[in-house]
Amino acid sequence: MRKFWIVIVMIAGVLVACAPTDTGETTGDDDAGDSASDIIDTVPTPTREGDTSADITGDPGSGFGFDSTEAGFSAVYTGADTGEVAGIGIIGCENGVYVIRPYADGFPQISIILAEDTSTGTYTLSDNAGDGSTVTATIFFEDGRVFAAGVTGSLTLEALATAPNQDVRGTFSFSATSGSASMDVAGSFDFVSDADAVYC
Repeated sequence: MRKFWIVIVMIAGVLVACAPTDTGETTGDDDAGDSASDIIDTVPTPTREGDTSADITGDPGSGFGFDSTEAGFSAVYTGADTGEVAGIGIIGCENGVYVIRPYADGFPQISIILAEDTSTGTYTLSDNAGDGSTVTATIFFEDGRVFAAGVTGSLTLEALATAPNQDVRGTFSFSATSGSASMDVAGSFDFVSDADAVYC
């Protein structure tokens, strides 16, 4: 009887030693087993149409260096594409002006770009003059399409943060073109600025 139990224990040991292990890789899924930072590093950095001097720096997964403490940016878009964007709202200083956008961990991305002297109030959106004098907006897609020309629309700012832990709140609607294609975008934002955001 003792030999019987020794044989059973040896068989169990062999079965455990030969059992397959899960490596985290799934057939057909290139991102399986990758860390979040590995996947984020593959997200391309967007640029604005017609603006070769602007360089958006930072980790796309961190909101290009900006962040916020609460969710609060949503928009719907129609035209060349149809869909919606919803997520954390962020504000930060980029090239000397404030930019309001959703957290940049996916596409499309929508940016509301404020003029240097913007405060609360209602503004007419127009094409980016490139000198910080205009209030404008863009929507850009992962495939490289950037709708930033022929911008028309309006922005109402009810609250605008210029320091951490301040309210950022407003509504917007605009149309923009990319070649012969056009997009219509409408949305709102309501969030609190983060202590780690870059302020002008």
